[in-house]
Amino acid sequence: KETAWLQAGVEKGTSSALTGLASKMLRDHQKVDKAFRNYMTKKNLIITDIDGTGEVNFLNVKRRKGPAWDREWTTEMISNQRKTIEMFEDAQGFASDPDLKTMVNSALTGLRSNLESLIKLKGDLGE
Repeated sequence: KETAWLQAGVEKGTSSALTGLASKMLRDHQKVDKAFRNYMTKKNLIITDIDGTGEVNFLNVKRRKGPAWDREWTTEMISNQRKTIEMFEDAQGFASDPDLKTMVNSALTGLRSNLESLIKLKGDLGE
């Protein structure tokens, strides 16, 4: 779901700050996803579609355009980012493999930085 929202931000955002942040976050997401997939392959673990189907419900977002769309996107991404951070923080508690702990901690650093950027962007967009 998050990947699809990030792609939508790149394609539909009207603020250059939003499209730039969405593009950065998409690259970050793909980098983390690749690292975890490589780790799982190395450890002979089953790989599932971590990010879901990629389907996004644009029911409300489709009705908005321009800055209103940007504000709605930013609100949705802040919510998604907080949930993702919570999931990774939970993983910190049960990860025992040193490589996995390092990956989780590294991912959390990036996730928290992106959340700060999203919150700043929300303020800049007037919300």
